[in-house]
Amino acid sequence: MPTFKNYTDYSIITYARVNSKRKKNELYQQTQLLNKLYPNVEHIEEYASGMDYNRVGFYYIIQKIEQRQIKQIIALSDDILLQFKFKQFKQFCFDHDCKIIIHNKKKYQKLSILYKVLE
Repeated sequence: MPTFKNYTDYSIITYARVNSKRKKNELYQQTQLLNKLYPNVEHIEEYASGMDYNRVGFYYIIQKIEQRQIKQIIALSDDILLQFKFKQFKQFCFDHDCKIIIHNKKKYQKLSILYKVLE
């Protein structure tokens, strides 16, 4: 089950995901970095495959985009959002006035370095 953390700006969502609970440290690093960069926004984190389109957190984001309640989605890598069909998802967001912000397109290999700098 994903974790939803609500803050003051509901039009911006950060999204963190790993594909299994064995990678919980990686998920923790993602969420800590996103929380530091965007402290007053809604945060969603979940354990799920990027190829699974029935993820609870991802489905929540899709619903909010359709209702035009999200203006920005922020993730550390495009494959955190989707493993495949990212271009179609990006177009869907664009069609609903939602912008996707990806901080590190080379996956998030430097995540631990970024996290340490912020500490």
